[in-house]
Amino acid sequence: MKKFLYVVIVAMTVASCCRDNRSMYFDYSDKRITNDPTAEFDTLSYALGMNLGLSLHLQPSGITFNQDVLYAALDAELSKEFIDYASFEENTELLQRFSSERLQPYNMAQFRNKMNKQDDPKILSVTVNLFDSEFTEERVSEIFGRDIANFIYKGAYPLNMYWTRKAMEEAFAVESEVLHDSLMSLTMMQMRGAIQKYNKDVLPQYMAEASNKWLADIANKRGVKAMVVDEGTLYYRVDVKGNDVKPRGLNDTITLSYDLYTRSGKLVESLAKREAQIREALERAEMEMADTVTKSKFERIKQVQQLKKQLENTENLSIPVSKALLKGMQYAVQNIGEGGEITVWMPSSLAFGERGNRIVSPNDAVVMSIKLKRVSYGPTDEELANNQARKALKGVVTRPPKQKDAQLKSVPPKGEQKVVIKPVEQK
Repeated sequence: MKKFLYVVIVAMTVASCCRDNRSMYFDYSDKRITNDPTAEFDTLSYALGMNLGLSLHLQPSGITFNQDVLYAALDAELSKEFIDYASFEENTELLQRFSSERLQPYNMAQFRNKMNKQDDPKILSVTVNLFDSEFTEERVSEIFGRDIANFIYKGAYPLNMYWTRKAMEEAFAVESEVLHDSLMSLTMMQMRGAIQKYNKDVLPQYMAEASNKWLADIANKRGVKAMVVDEGTLYYRVDVKGNDVKPRGLNDTITLSYDLYTRSGKLVESLAKREAQIREALERAEMEMADTVTKSKFERIKQVQQLKKQLENTENLSIPVSKALLKGMQYAVQNIGEGGEITVWMPSSLAFGERGNRIVSPNDAVVMSIKLKRVSYGPTDEELANNQARKALKGVVTRPPKQKDAQLKSVPPKGEQKVVIKPVEQK
């Protein structure tokens, strides 16, 4: 529903712990959760609970939830000492499967049945079960409860869960969308305003302060060096030096692999993970080559070829240094040679900046592990400057004017009449 801010089915939330967390020095201090029933009314906590509850309860597909199971799963995740992103990844994969295998066909069947009644009553209705033995109502409720915890951690919300839980319970009791303003402690406008104000004003400032504190702590770790550039200061640790073939500048091309995490340890992007996913999809596609019912043989062959090309490009990702994913990468890779490995901690100014992205919060710092495989040298800045200078000089070279043929008859100026004097004949 467009009125609600929380997206019930998360499309592609990525989370993992593919690397030894101790070497990345993740910051787990973003758990700002309390549960105090004696505290005064907390607008943000209530607004978020209201948003979540109404989104789940009044969503178009009409999924029913076991609220006790949902709340228990939410409380269990929030009470853990550390944020368990590896567990969240598994939960997200289950949520995606439920969405694609159950929820989407169910919604499509509802839509088709509605259209059939209007256009042609003779067409049989389509029946699709939303729940089954694998995805029971209780299991789906647990999955959604854990996903809400993941959502709360991503926003680093400072919540009093007493008011968040109270708002969710009241939202589940609302029978119609038109009644929520009269039955809830906040109007829809107040709810949206409280959440938007936090995301726009409070969250960026908090992330900037927390990131600066984290980076200051990283600077004191053993083996970590600082690199000051125009956009800020990054910190790095050379884990494997590599050979003497190092990138010289932005015009060189590098072949590499990397894992990128948020400050709190959430995986943003991993080439190794992407490679594993493509391999899995390729194996599945090759096993399904004989199936020509759902897809033609030509479509199957084309799919396999595309996956093989994707796998090759991922295994041998080559990019100019100037086209690196993050500005901080451009500087960091110049500290290692081919075969080298480096860990880099970047401020937001060298990463995703004030806006962040769908995983990284505004002004949040990140940490990255990079493996440099190959370096192909491009022209140096001096060589480029010389080439440009030669091209510029070549374009302004003047040539001497062509000599006019002395034998050519002169042409009188425009407007003048040429007088021809003929000799007088002798008689």
